[in-house]
Amino acid sequence: MADSQLARLAKPFPDKLIHNNPSGGGSYVKHSVVKQKLIAVTGAYDWAIVQVIRGRVAAIAPNPQSTSKRGKEGRPELDDAVVGCVGRLTLHFDTGSRTCDGVGDCEEPHNWNHDGQRLKDAESDAIKRAASHFGAGLHLWAPGEFILYDQLAGRGDGES
Repeated sequence: MADSQLARLAKPFPDKLIHNNPSGGGSYVKHSVVKQKLIAVTGAYDWAIVQVIRGRVAAIAPNPQSTSKRGKEGRPELDDAVVGCVGRLTLHFDTGSRTCDGVGDCEEPHNWNHDGQRLKDAESDAIKRAASHFGAGLHLWAPGEFILYDQLAGRGDGES
């Protein structure tokens, strides 16, 4: 079991690939790194956006003390803007295929000029969340409490 595909997916990413979220939302790895891990472990996967989530984004008032032009000018309300998506990830394991959905959001909708960019932002979040259901990157959501890799790699129950 030490070399199972799930154990390989659950193996934590090296520190050099982990970044601190500038918004204060914890740590993350880039979606491109997660995709590389999926390909390296399963060889192939299928991915599809199955739902685009739209909503209203409140305006941001002008702030004369801001250091950026956008901050000084403020941002208008966005109506019916892309704010998230649901993606479906299917991994093709040696033992068969498994599918899981992941929901991603566009963290700062005003940062993007149009819905295409907002959807790309939400999609990268969605694939990382779907991959976490298979263990990939899950350690980032469970700091100090991540036991899955040790369990799957046959190193005990993870409660040392």
